[in-house]
Amino acid sequence: MVTDSYMDIAIPVIGKVKVSIKKTTYLAKNMRKTVDSFSGDGFFSNWIIGMVSSTTGEVVDITSAQAWEYNEDDREYWIIPFIHEGREDGPEGDEDQENRSISYSFSFSDEDDTNDGDELTNIKRVGSEEIKNIHGFRVREWATTVSRGNDRIVIDEWAVRALPVLRLADSLNREIELARGTPDSVIDLFRFGSGFSNNEILLGIPSLDSLMDVSDIDPIDGEVIKGNVSFFKDDELEAGFGSEIIEIYAETFDPLFYTIPEGYDHIENE
Repeated sequence: MVTDSYMDIAIPVIGKVKVSIKKTTYLAKNMRKTVDSFSGDGFFSNWIIGMVSSTTGEVVDITSAQAWEYNEDDREYWIIPFIHEGREDGPEGDEDQENRSISYSFSFSDEDDTNDGDELTNIKRVGSEEIKNIHGFRVREWATTVSRGNDRIVIDEWAVRALPVLRLADSLNREIELARGTPDSVIDLFRFGSGFSNNEILLGIPSLDSLMDVSDIDPIDGEVIKGNVSFFKDDELEAGFGSEIIEIYAETFDPLFYTIPEGYDHIENE
């Protein structure tokens, strides 16, 4: 499965910076390999990427309970913990998940909605009847808007009615994440095809599901293969991010593929 993602944010002094990520994910029973290629739009974006690496990856093997990361540019690899750190259930784990929300998202809180008058958090969703073709997928477009006062988040998503190979990929990925100690709640939020409009962690909107229920928002029908999120303050676009599936298909399994390539040097992870 190949996905293209981007993040467009404003950095003090530098200005707006756009970073793109092309992620290729290979999944098999008890195995996963990912390759992330980074690129920038403009001098500063490419400079920031150049300070780290433009292409990195990860290999996970449940059977041996081992995981590695690697750097294609430097042809190096290192061992990483198989069990995710900081993913325990409880107050500390919950706080860690809240901190994963986008730093420029708005403080939409439902705690004071009963007394805010015009400052209530409002949600609306509109679905198009038109069928479009995106990367060979026949999709419908959905637009979800979350607003509070003069601030709003606009989520545009495109969904295909059914995509069995994506369900298979998600099932394989779920087994790996469970084995690595990822909580069910987090796995569900980042399920393949779930889109962005129901993800309170990414959007930074507490009790998003409850707000959806109160507003009688119908769920999106099908698997989301593309989504764009835009953050507006006083009608000015502040930041955004998005992701789309470019291609997904099944191929013959080769266990040697889920290993670190030959010729890579092992280094200690600092």
